[in-house]
Amino acid sequence: MKMSPVFAGVALARLCHAQSNESPVLVLSSDDSFNFDILPGMGQIANDGADTVPSLAVAKKIIPGNWTTYIGAWFELANATKAQAMNQELAYDPINVRATWFSLSDYFRRADAYNREDWDDPRINGGPRR
Repeated sequence: MKMSPVFAGVALARLCHAQSNESPVLVLSSDDSFNFDILPGMGQIANDGADTVPSLAVAKKIIPGNWTTYIGAWFELANATKAQAMNQELAYDPINVRATWFSLSDYFRRADAYNREDWDDPRINGGPRR
């Protein structure tokens, strides 16, 4: 379910305020690279490219410096979101379905950011799974 941009903004502002450092940047991971890659995904919330709560939940699951948790958390969210998008019972609103597909495409992009360790991994060259 989509949140209003106002609610999302308030939630992000409260999260920023809860940080102990004085940085003007929202810190979602103590790993600078992971934080850098998570923030653009959060920026997609305003145009249906991501959902606030699932994105924050993924950021919380990621262990700083551990690529496996970064990749796994985003793939898990992407596949769960894909299952929702393909569920015919939830397809009553075409705008919501479109937004869900936009979100899952961004989650797959986030998951793929560090997925280069094993070139035999089917997630890299296997193409879309149906």
